[in-house]
Amino acid sequence: MPTPSTLAIVTGASRGLGLALAEQLTHESQVLLTVARQTPPQTLSDLAQTNHCQHFHFSVDFSDMASVDDIRHRITPWLEKPFDQYLLINNAGTLGPVAQYQGLSQTSSQTIANTFDINIATVIAISSTFLATVRTHQKATIQIINISSGAARSAYAGWAAYCASKAALDRYSEVAQLEAPFAQIVSLAPGVVDTTMQGEIRASNLEDFPPLQRFKDLHAHQALSSPTEVAKKILAYRLHPDFGKQTLSDIRLM
Repeated sequence: MPTPSTLAIVTGASRGLGLALAEQLTHESQVLLTVARQTPPQTLSDLAQTNHCQHFHFSVDFSDMASVDDIRHRITPWLEKPFDQYLLINNAGTLGPVAQYQGLSQTSSQTIANTFDINIATVIAISSTFLATVRTHQKATIQIINISSGAARSAYAGWAAYCASKAALDRYSEVAQLEAPFAQIVSLAPGVVDTTMQGEIRASNLEDFPPLQRFKDLHAHQALSSPTEVAKKILAYRLHPDFGKQTLSDIRLM
């Protein structure tokens, strides 16, 4: 059987888990679109060329919804092209302000809103464009993977904006799956991955974030998962027959 043609889109692909996902997708995609504020390293384009994958990058600030709207228009022509598989991975995210209510009372409303713009508003906007466009390809496999967090399902003092926005991501994924039964939509918690965000967490103040020591210990004991290994698990899971049967998933349980 011929290898299915695949169009893959990865947001937040300039580093960390998003970059690891993009790198591995060059092996199995004919076209790879990356969307991030910063340009991915040249090694990604080189890898895509080696694997005969067309790679195009779109720079966008996800906290600027006008820029997000522009990206939606720019990726639509690609979504209109015929492929056997369409994959959207909404990986871009931000920790947002780390503070309890006392600190948040001194935090600008715009800073809090930016967390929701990046973690959920952008996802709804891009996913809606994606689903509305690719649904016309009736025989294609259509998949969305939203990178969620254990913080969507457990409360952490100091992470009001992060927990709430990731919980919203989970619920949106469930709504989108109800609305678009022709697609497989999964909101996936990746575990504790060794990314820049983990460095931001460890730089937090104990008064603002009481669970701080747990995350420092995970790093000290080398208990963080590597982005490459987590990316491999995620992309293997998307090919599993059970993918899409459960909207809320945790890669550590796969």
